[in-house]
Order: sequence, then structure tokens, then C-alpha cells
Amino acid sequence: MPLAGIRRPHQEPYIVTVGSNHKTIMINLEGQMQWEVQTPKDPKIILSDPFGNVVLSHSAEFEIWDKYHDNFRELYTYLEDWCFVKAVSFDGKEIFKWKAPAPLSGVLAIGKKGEVYCVSDGQLWAIG
Repeated sequence: MPLAGIRRPHQEPYIVTVGSNHKTIMINLEGQMQWEVQTPKDPKIILSDPFGNVVLSHSAEFEIWDKYHDNFRELYTYLEDWCFVKAVSFDGKEIFKWKAPAPLSGVLAIGKKGEVYCVSDGQLWAIG
């Protein structure tokens, strides 16, 4: 289960983790939920930028993608939902969500201004 510690300057730290039914939650150190967001699949990666915003991502496995994405259109559409990057502000509002054209490869990186860099379908993408 992915887990991230979030801290904004001059504020208490928070924890972001995956709950049930594809919901990601932010809780304070007393265990009180601050927000909850829904995603198509449980995130595999949770990151935080310097501003306390949270980046969530999930990607289909390449083996599953290669086996099914050209053969079964219904399953392909379903697999497309598995490849995403979503950013949520410290107060739980969606900043952006991006459906990747193929599985994400490598790790995500966050730039100085909160932009997210990732690789999908052989291309480097800058989002946000």
C-alpha cells in the first residue's frame, strides 16, 4: 500500500494513503480524515510537491497491456482507465487528472513549480 507524508511550511504533517474502493485519503496525525478522492484504480505511487499538493498515479502492467489492448476493445477501454496521473491540492480539490496513452514507465518526477514529469508510450510528458 503506498503511503506518503505531506508537510506544508509552518503546518502540521499529514499522511496520505489508499483506503478502500479506490479511494485515497489524507489524515492528520490524530487519525482524523481531511479529505478523500476517488480514482479508477488504487494508486501505485503517491508523491507530494513542495506546496503540499498530492500526486497519485497508477499504471497497467506492460504484460497485461500488450496482451489485451489491441484484441478486446471493451477491455482496452477499461485498461486505459488504469493509466492515470491525478493531482490533488492540500485541501482536497482536484488540480488535474491525465489519462496516459499507454502504461507509465519509470518513475514520476515533480518540478519546482509542481509540474509532473512522466514517461508513457515512449514520450516524456510534462503535466500541470
